[in-house]
Amino acid sequence: MKVHIHELSTSDYAHVIALARRSLSDPVDERLIRRLLAAEPAARPELHVAAWRGQHLIGVALGSVRRHDDLLTGGPRLLAVDPAWQRRGIGARLLSELEQRLQAIGVHELRVGNLAPNYLWPGVPETNLAMQALLAQQGYELAGETLNMTVELNGRDWLAGIDPKQWSIRRARYGETDLAAWAGERWGAAWQWEAMQAVSVDPPTALVAERDGEYGGFACWDVSGFWGTFGPTGVDEALQGHGLGRTLLCATLAAMASAGYRQIEISWVGPQAFYTRIAGARPGRICLLYRKPVTSLAGPIERDLPQRQP
Repeated sequence: MKVHIHELSTSDYAHVIALARRSLSDPVDERLIRRLLAAEPAARPELHVAAWRGQHLIGVALGSVRRHDDLLTGGPRLLAVDPAWQRRGIGARLLSELEQRLQAIGVHELRVGNLAPNYLWPGVPETNLAMQALLAQQGYELAGETLNMTVELNGRDWLAGIDPKQWSIRRARYGETDLAAWAGERWGAAWQWEAMQAVSVDPPTALVAERDGEYGGFACWDVSGFWGTFGPTGVDEALQGHGLGRTLLCATLAAMASAGYRQIEISWVGPQAFYTRIAGARPGRICLLYRKPVTSLAGPIERDLPQRQP
């Protein structure tokens, strides 16, 4: 029986969830995979493609498009193949199909990693040697790396000694879209999307620093990455250097501990020394970033994009 590549439909989501559970090394659940599928900003359904053998889903590629300044970029936020079908060229076929579809909508550069928001890993985990080999085979070049850090939450009172310096630290309100807009004005569309995700669940997964009705900073968790991921967090530039970031970090870690997390991951870390000093964070997984110029493809495709019928 042949393997066919088709566009996903919403009726296929249960198959994708089951495939992710079989094929990913990190634990996933239905809610996490549905976020990855359905919450995609500026979603393009034609970029969700899957490999089928009869009625059995054996591989999937979920594509994203992001704009960085004037550069339209895109690539897979998830590429997964059933373990029983790995090393048979399924991943290469899915990636090539996704590349052609991205080229058809005008993407200038192909990326694997560096496609925030709505990701599981910031890039390719350095332990995923099979994915690295596939990307090298497909002509991708290494473009950098990111670091995640881990924090043990047990055995520490995260609220001890916090001095908010006249700032009120509170949980964001459900549907508090003003917070998302404020974050977007200062840090861009990716953080706006992540803050919106945080206030779209009840209870929200964000804390804010507020004084006289004005925001000074915020911190989120469980908005990108796997469950138990801290970030993003930011403090207004005019208020930095006065301990508000430390207060938000510790208050958020206390909230995550209360939610039942024993260990958390800080994704896509910038200030490593800060997280080590304040939270005792340790280096965790390294993720590799890849890119490939669209000019290396054969040329734009001009064909209908098939959709599998439910």
